[in-house]
Amino acid sequence: AYATTSLLAWFVPTVPTTPDWETLCAARVERARVGAPGLAETHVAEGLLFWERGRLKEAVSSLTQALRLAPTCADALMYLGELHCRTGRTASGLSHAGLCWRIDPTRFLALATLAREEAFAGRLSEAMALLDELGDLYSPPAFMLRVRAASWYGDEAMIRAWLGKAWTVADAGGLAFGDLVARSLLGEAKEGEMEQLTELMLSLGKSPRFHADVLGISIEAAVKNGRIGGALSYLERLASIDAFADIDWLERCPGLRPLRDTPVFRSTLEVA
Repeated sequence: AYATTSLLAWFVPTVPTTPDWETLCAARVERARVGAPGLAETHVAEGLLFWERGRLKEAVSSLTQALRLAPTCADALMYLGELHCRTGRTASGLSHAGLCWRIDPTRFLALATLAREEAFAGRLSEAMALLDELGDLYSPPAFMLRVRAASWYGDEAMIRAWLGKAWTVADAGGLAFGDLVARSLLGEAKEGEMEQLTELMLSLGKSPRFHADVLGISIEAAVKNGRIGGALSYLERLASIDAFADIDWLERCPGLRPLRDTPVFRSTLEVA
């Protein structure tokens, strides 16, 4: 639990930031390996550490080992489902994410994986229906997925509805970035505002996986506003992150269509 919580703290940006989360997390995962090699949770932590380091095959191996030890380990199912979908093994990813959600409905990232695949397939209403299972619960990943998916299909009313709803939630932590993303997808952000906040988020966050997520969102916002050069610049930075793994997004996200014929996009696809 100590190792897993440390990895989560590495992923979530905070002020002030701890200078070397990777070293801390590596030491705590090693402590778990030595002290509890037979626990599934040890291998989940190990898998997340491998993912942060861009060692994706080893991440999958560790998460698979966690499921061998405990076939209903929700965290192993959640992360393996996400990673399989991102790396193009969609059927397996959906199976793992679906089982995770049935076992433990508090694992909303599994639901986000299921909803994202529905949105990629053009089934926006089905994607939103899945997210509606959260009720009116505000969480940054769910909110971000809602407004992004709505943007892919030009549903501005949906973006405005969820933007208004999010601000009614007192504990909507992390909404400053989400609010600006939503306004940028609506074409209502001031010039340079999104770019400035992107750089701020990248400076606050220390996790390579977090950096990849921020850049992916910023690419979509730049494309939506016609800033293709900026989007391609972000895409080059994204391709340089070893922890980036999302061929599914590159190939299927409707918001990336204007980039797909560019050399930068094709080279990114090769390394994803």
